[in-house]
Amino acid sequence: MNNAAMLFDYPAGSTPPVVMAPALLGGSFSSVRVSAEACLDGGADVLHLDVMDGHFVPEITFGTKMIAELRAGLRPEAVLDVHLLCNDVDRMIDGFLAAGADVLSFPLETSDNPYRSLEKIRERGCRAGVAILPATPISALEELLPLLDLVVLMTVHPGESRLLPTMFDKLARLHSMVDRSGHRVRICADGGVKRNTIGGLAASGADWMVAASAVFAGNAIAQNIAGLRQDAIAGRQ
Repeated sequence: MNNAAMLFDYPAGSTPPVVMAPALLGGSFSSVRVSAEACLDGGADVLHLDVMDGHFVPEITFGTKMIAELRAGLRPEAVLDVHLLCNDVDRMIDGFLAAGADVLSFPLETSDNPYRSLEKIRERGCRAGVAILPATPISALEELLPLLDLVVLMTVHPGESRLLPTMFDKLARLHSMVDRSGHRVRICADGGVKRNTIGGLAASGADWMVAASAVFAGNAIAQNIAGLRQDAIAGRQ
């Protein structure tokens, strides 16, 4: 069974639990495994890995070899949420599946055939997601919903950190579309997730929270994750 199964197989019709997904990009690159273990010990549900190729976004980050070694060195139950922020993702999918991704997502614009790419990911027993950029209309997802486990709403411009105010309304509209569809699809907010924003993001419909600096601030990982989770839960009420 895929490690991520329990995060997606909540009872139909119920409110999905909040998932805290620290982005390891916000930790130390000299000791990624140490940062990962600290996040797991601190209550993280998922470890989020942003794969950047230096083209789709300016930075270059994790590759298949690093993720495979991280996978091998972590406790077996750790869930790796791999987000490809790269051009031409179709040729990369096999490599990241082999490296040990439990959840694999990519921006809609980076695949020549997103429907087939999602099929491939699911056929390999991995949970599949697409990312929606700030300017991408949510209507572009409609035909893909039956193949999706996760929608990642980029609440910032890729490579930036400023949360865009219009994303709260976009989250609400995305949540409404998913709810009407009847498909069990989790909604992720990625970018600008902090103590002063996570409640609003949760209230707007996000249930899977990717946070970087807000998790690692002050080297108080457990306290930060607990505070973020508490604020997200409060935002739903």
